Amino acid sequence: MTVVLVCRYLPPRLLDRIAAVDERIEVLHDPRLALPAVGRLGLLHLAEDRAESAEAAAPRPFGRDDEERWLALMGRAEVMFDVDPAYVDAIPERTPSLRWIQGIAAGAGELFRSASLRESAVQVATARGVHDEPLADFALMAVLAYNKRLDVLRVQQAERRWREIPHVPLAGRVMCVVGLGSIGAAVATRARAFGMRVVGVRRTARPSELAERVHPPEEIGAAVVDADYVVVTLPDTQETRALIDAGTIAAMKPGAYLVNVGRGTVVDEDALTEALRSGHLAGAALDVFATEPLPAESPLWDLPNVIVSPHSTAVMPGTSIERMVDLLCTNLRRDLAGESLLHLADKSAAY
Repeated sequence: MTVVLVCRYLPPRLLDRIAAVDERIEVLHDPRLALPAVGRLGLLHLAEDRAESAEAAAPRPFGRDDEERWLALMGRAEVMFDVDPAYVDAIPERTPSLRWIQGIAAGAGELFRSASLRESAVQVATARGVHDEPLADFALMAVLAYNKRLDVLRVQQAERRWREIPHVPLAGRVMCVVGLGSIGAAVATRARAFGMRVVGVRRTARPSELAERVHPPEEIGAAVVDADYVVVTLPDTQETRALIDAGTIAAMKPGAYLVNVGRGTVVDEDALTEALRSGHLAGAALDVFATEPLPAESPLWDLPNVIVSPHSTAVMPGTSIERMVDLLCTNLRRDLAGESLLHLADKSAAY
């Protein structure tokens, strides 16, 4: 038997889908002790009735007996769907049978902050591909909103003021996609559909049919210098943290816009704030932040040229979690067949 511990609340129909993969699958799930189905996943929208909705959102009890039961479930698990963040450091000591984890994020940087997990033999499969479309849609939404001066139109509407606004054609504008992985490719594809020119940045700098040229990270200044829009899709790794720093921002052309759908740690928020206040950058659309939730005292809240999204762009009620469960099921089939898992994270690169 392959024992699968589902660490986050799932409705019965999705648990049944996992169990139906193969008769050799045993699913462990305690709805009382599992992580609640709230937050970025938006799983409450899956609830089929009010009773299930209440159960999905219920706080975890976790008295001593509850913790012992949870640790006992972890001890039996060979596969985990999601990970309880309070117990990541307990891997592998408390999980002697654990072989792999199906993550729910596009990267594994947050999990690999745990040295015990990073140095263990446990493999991590990411949810790469699940979030590509909604994140790319957000990026293009921001580009279109800024290009068509939606911020100015909203102000004029509030003031009941009728004044024509000149617009610059989007076709021919330059977008620099920082991170040409699956999310970046989805962004670039959409940008090209609008006639935009695309420049890319990625670790290997190998050519891409989606970009006129591709730069390695150490040449990011040259990559962004002509860009009207810079879209960041990078994961959180030691190499990507603060890649968009004061120097990179200074290299961007005056009046450019920044969009971040990767990880907040990639962008130096102090340098970004200064560039937005000075007018060097015309605007920024941010779905991710270095600290989440974004602190109430952050100046980003008050800047009129900033779009603040609460790290929820990839949440598609029902659809996101369905795709994640489908990916888990696919990897279970591959595992049982002795095949390698899809989207295995690179521990050396931490994503």
